Amino acid sequence: MTSETILGMDEQQLSAVPTRFLPLLRFPPAIEAAYQRETGPARSRELFWRGWVGLAIYFAMLVSDWYVTPDVFVTALLFRLVLTPIVLVILFIVWHNPPAVVREGLLVVAVLLIVSSHLGLLLLSTAPTREIQLHILMLPILFMAVQRIPFYHALAGYLGVWALTQVAIFLVRGKLPTEMVADEIIFGGAVILCLFAIYDFDRATRLNYLASLRERLLSLRLVSLSRQDPLTGLANRRALDEILGAMEIGRSGRIHLAVLMIDVDHFKLYNDSLGHPEGDVCLRRIAGIVRSELRERGDMAFRFGGEEFLVLLQGLDLPAAIAIGERVRQAIEAATIPHPAEPAGRKVVTVSVGTAAMATDDGLDAGRLVAAADAALYEAKRNGRNLVYPPLGEGRAELAVISGDDAAAFGS
Repeated sequence: MTSETILGMDEQQLSAVPTRFLPLLRFPPAIEAAYQRETGPARSRELFWRGWVGLAIYFAMLVSDWYVTPDVFVTALLFRLVLTPIVLVILFIVWHNPPAVVREGLLVVAVLLIVSSHLGLLLLSTAPTREIQLHILMLPILFMAVQRIPFYHALAGYLGVWALTQVAIFLVRGKLPTEMVADEIIFGGAVILCLFAIYDFDRATRLNYLASLRERLLSLRLVSLSRQDPLTGLANRRALDEILGAMEIGRSGRIHLAVLMIDVDHFKLYNDSLGHPEGDVCLRRIAGIVRSELRERGDMAFRFGGEEFLVLLQGLDLPAAIAIGERVRQAIEAATIPHPAEPAGRKVVTVSVGTAAMATDDGLDAGRLVAAADAALYEAKRNGRNLVYPPLGEGRAELAVISGDDAAAFGS
């Protein structure tokens, strides 16, 4: 993942989100999707286990039914026996991390079913003490707050609970204004306070997630900079060592890997004649040409040091690597970058390319592969520069590892 993108979003998109206030409790689509994807599994597990706690409390309410409304106790038990399988199915679905709208919506549905069953028992009872059961409705109100249901789901749930409660209060209390006013203040106040708490928690959770994304983006950028050559923009030696190390310990099965070692011909003379600033411009142009001639996938270019570049070509044998090396060499020569001090009379910047390839079933020996490419580069220079070595059809630089302890260099 690059420093420009994280979890499918770019830095500009991330910076556009307010850092102190998120009034609508929604991120832009890409960030919202990442938020739900990253927090979903933990949220599902949390709801699952707390759902069991809520189910246990629901059964504990049978004690109140026994003492306060004994005339409907059997009905209360039957209600629970009917609703429990439904709740268990909901918990099963929640455990498997469904989309947020399904996960949170199912929890609201479960709460409304339990509230409806309780109010139904309240209305069926003729016990003189049945009004006491109204106060148990505080439990689902608090349960949704403890479950930290997202604000909009909680708002829908509380509106449903409040509407059901209004019906129950009116039917149970009748037209006694004193009791009704007290109930309205108790239940309405509890709903409003819980909604405030849920809104603040939802907003704080989202802002904390946003802050963590920005920290991760900064960390990725710093990591990327530490692995990037500042002059050419290519990856540096540190990145090369890490990638090769990962290949050595993290690959199984047959490995095909080729290396191009590229050196700018007579670059010291170029610097001496035109100066180091022009030398830097030259290296940047060459780096851009090298990058443009590689495949989109499987190829990686590095600044190896000074005027040397290294290219990793995955999944290629030696002839294919030589062909790419020749394409790079020709492209750089065709760019006609002036080289007034070039001693061979070409008067343009050219490169020499050493090529090596490895095919192995027993693990990558990256050090030997790079050394083989470096040796091939030396031969390219010794044979007149501005060429790829070995020439196509020869195998002097190919390193083929037959087994972990049996390595042989092919060719004369």
